[in-house]
Amino acid sequence: MSLFETILNKLIPYPILYVRFKKNELEIKHIQTGKSISRKSTVSFSNDRLLIADFEPAEQFMRELIDELLNQKDKTLKKSIGIVFQPVDSVINTITPVERRTYYDSANFAGAKYIWIVDHQNLLSDEAVLEITKN
Repeated sequence: MSLFETILNKLIPYPILYVRFKKNELEIKHIQTGKSISRKSTVSFSNDRLLIADFEPAEQFMRELIDELLNQKDKTLKKSIGIVFQPVDSVINTITPVERRTYYDSANFAGAKYIWIVDHQNLLSDEAVLEITKN
């Protein structure tokens, strides 16, 4: 990160996004502004066993939605972001270390510098998301 980016991030807090990752679908909420976006992918990236079975389309889809939500599609200098990542699937009871790494890497590829993985299915309030980011 350049000195300019470091100063910019200190002056303007990084956006915190709450990402609910479902089978071939994403819901993303910008916690500070309250804006949200939800879409089903036209390209399948999930299968019966995994939410992210195909990395490239999943990560590209997440990046596109984040860019659209943050209105940064054509910007060359993109702000660091924080993502609270919540996998949502009725068959998920626990998140394995491999899945955790998959979610972390995918969020990182999508532009997140700060990443928190939520290991339960309950919808989080804005306050709960902010509390997670303090840790």
